[in-house]
Amino acid sequence: MNSVELCRSWLRNGALFLDTETTGVDESAEIIEIAVINNDGGLVYESLIRPKVLITPKLTALHGINNEMVAEAPEFWEVYNDLCSKLDGRLIIAYGADFDARMFRQTCELYDLKDVSCHWGCAMQMYQDHIGREKRIKLSDAAEQCRVSRLGKAHRARADAETMLQLVSVVAGLGD
Repeated sequence: MNSVELCRSWLRNGALFLDTETTGVDESAEIIEIAVINNDGGLVYESLIRPKVLITPKLTALHGINNEMVAEAPEFWEVYNDLCSKLDGRLIIAYGADFDARMFRQTCELYDLKDVSCHWGCAMQMYQDHIGREKRIKLSDAAEQCRVSRLGKAHRARADAETMLQLVSVVAGLGD
């Protein structure tokens, strides 16, 4: 299946578009923000999440999420059931799906929770295949190449999920 057909099948089959922001990228990192939208752009889920560790200034500079912002946010175990009820059995598209799937699994492990039962699709791999490039390409660069306008700040979960949906729609031939 080529990338156009793949994107059309994602949209036709009701895929959800998910993005996370995290405390880092290593094996101790955990999710601090998650957003999920449907293929019409409707918000399915969005939350800041209070991590077990402090958010470093370096990461705050990247995504804009600081310790004060998450101080009153729920912990992951508090959002887990609601979030899983929306994701279980679904096709989840993420930009860099291996990373988001790993972060979800790691965060579940931190709280002794079962990993979500879903199917992952990778919008970054789709786009790399679409343009014939093996090297990773950032979402912001892919969006710029496809003339997708961002609806919010880069590296915030909802804005990145919305940008990803627009990118998929453009590749499918359904976007602007």
